[in-house]
Amino acid sequence: MQVMDSGESTTLKEVKRSRWFGRLSLPKHLERFGQGWHRLTASIAAHPRLTEMFSGLVFLAIALFLVRPMFAAQFGAVDDHEIPVIGRQITDHGILETTALRIAEANGRFRPAYWIGRVLETAVWGQFPTGWYFDRVVLLVATMAGTFAVARLWVGPAAALVGAILVVAGPQAEAFTRLGPQEGYAVPLLLGGLAFVGRGRFTVGFALLTTSAFTKEPFLIAPVLGAAWAWRLGDRRWPFVGAAIAIVAGTGALFAVLANGGDYYGQVRNLRTVTRSGIDLAMILLRLTVWPLVLMLPKPAWQIAGAIGLMLFGWQATVLGDIGIRGRYLFPLVIGAGLGSALAASKRPALLLILVLIAGGSLLTARDAARAYARRSVAFAAFVDQLRADPRPLIISVENPSDVELAWAMREYLSVRQRRSLGHVALRLLALSVAALTACSGSLPSTTPEPSGAVSVATPSPTPTPTPRP
Repeated sequence: MQVMDSGESTTLKEVKRSRWFGRLSLPKHLERFGQGWHRLTASIAAHPRLTEMFSGLVFLAIALFLVRPMFAAQFGAVDDHEIPVIGRQITDHGILETTALRIAEANGRFRPAYWIGRVLETAVWGQFPTGWYFDRVVLLVATMAGTFAVARLWVGPAAALVGAILVVAGPQAEAFTRLGPQEGYAVPLLLGGLAFVGRGRFTVGFALLTTSAFTKEPFLIAPVLGAAWAWRLGDRRWPFVGAAIAIVAGTGALFAVLANGGDYYGQVRNLRTVTRSGIDLAMILLRLTVWPLVLMLPKPAWQIAGAIGLMLFGWQATVLGDIGIRGRYLFPLVIGAGLGSALAASKRPALLLILVLIAGGSLLTARDAARAYARRSVAFAAFVDQLRADPRPLIISVENPSDVELAWAMREYLSVRQRRSLGHVALRLLALSVAALTACSGSLPSTTPEPSGAVSVATPSPTPTPTPRP
């Protein structure tokens, strides 16, 4: 009788804990797949170095898969026209003065860390698009590695790996397949900061979170997230530091808006626009992840996840206002959705297969979008070259506000000539050296080669002077 009472009590407790998902069941073959996958990853997890190496290779493969179409791209009409302008400013004023000029932008924006990175990349790569996209590969790998490091604090390697892929798989991948979005800098900084804070390395963590907050306005909440997590870990000093950083960053953003007459990028914010942005965000993220299933977690876990999610959700919807929800604007909220999906999958192994299918489809869609953007950039560059070759005067007529940036981009590209930067020359020298060494190794006999001969053949010839474009 006691055993029966105990069994009934346990059953009622389980039904009560599962709430709406008490009746949820998945096909048995999915359950078996999830259990087998978890056993496999558990054996891999027993060797941490092997887990890190395998995950790093997966992240690198995905990054190259997404960014590879952009290696043949040219600078586009949106945002990229800033690069030749910054290049001229660096030539005329130097890096420090150019950075100061860019930070003091007069359009209500507050993103000083972004301009520091933008100016430095321009100084290295100049007007060499492929070099810029090599940097995007690095940033994309850092984003997935940061997500993996955060997720591993709570879940196993399988769920963490899929969650890391979900964060970048989808339309939000344009933050790394284009050169303009500030999210390409802010997202890996945010995730790296959270990973360090979660492991008790507060100094490095809050340094990264602060830099992320100063990169773009939606990320002003980054130090607040770090402060809340440090408080949860039992620290009572760093939460106040994080709050102070958030106040300083928020004050800087507020002054930037007030200096622009109270206007922030021409957007309208009221209850209707914020609600609409919030609904759009929720629906897009629902298609990309399975974040509602976080409710399957035990009550304390989903309450904490829900509180953090609502904080991110409310702030991001408010910042976006009436702007159209596009790919890169899903950050940083999509990070929470990816981590929430990983948490849910850790409790129901069969969900891993569903998440893998979602991630695979989203990656294919993101790659197609990158290819389309690369083709448009090549077509735009060819059109600008055609205009440059035409000796007749050019008059650009703008009929709607969305064409202003296109007209400005054509003007900037027509006023500059392509020049090889230091990074471009370095890459060409490296390629020449590798080609020469390869040819040398193929022509040498099978016996031990003489060092002097190898050195003389492998020495690259001087780089030819670039021919100016017409």
